[in-house]
Amino acid sequence: MILSTISSTTETPPPNEETGPTGGLRRAGSGVKWKLVGSVAERVLNIVSLAIMARLVAKSDFGLVSLAGVAYGLVGMLRDLGVSEAIIRSRDDTVGFVNTCFWVRFGVGVFLYAVLGMIAIPFSWFYDRDILVPMLMTMGSAYILDALPTIQEAILVREFRMREVVFTKLASLVFGVVVGWIAALWGLGAWA
Repeated sequence: MILSTISSTTETPPPNEETGPTGGLRRAGSGVKWKLVGSVAERVLNIVSLAIMARLVAKSDFGLVSLAGVAYGLVGMLRDLGVSEAIIRSRDDTVGFVNTCFWVRFGVGVFLYAVLGMIAIPFSWFYDRDILVPMLMTMGSAYILDALPTIQEAILVREFRMREVVFTKLASLVFGVVVGWIAALWGLGAWA
């Protein structure tokens, strides 16, 4: 009785629209299409946003953000460490696995925030700009906050739900751009 239950649950389901050969190709094609649309839209929005911000913010403030972006980007290269790829490739959907991935990603974010904090002061001394320390620490908080959507996004990618991933990313990018423009119009300078 137990063996028949186990064998019946391990049989592969008959192919249907979602699991059949053409269904898989259709889902993959749709995923590629949405990934392309998202990448192009993200690049266009970034270019337009930078062009507008360059007009709204003083050149010196724009330069400060660029300097901070160098340190932020260098430290951020270690951000994901393959956690998203592990979720995408894994067939393990247990709560324990997903929780472990989240806490690893969160721990990496805290570690990178600490590393950025350690290099912020020497970085600001080198460029003789004290404002770089609080700016880098504020930017570095994104390392920690980025752990929140990473796991959910990886699960959506694994399920080929690229439309949801693209819309979520674009919505957050548009929100950030609009907030930055408003901050620039309010005269917040480099903090915009």
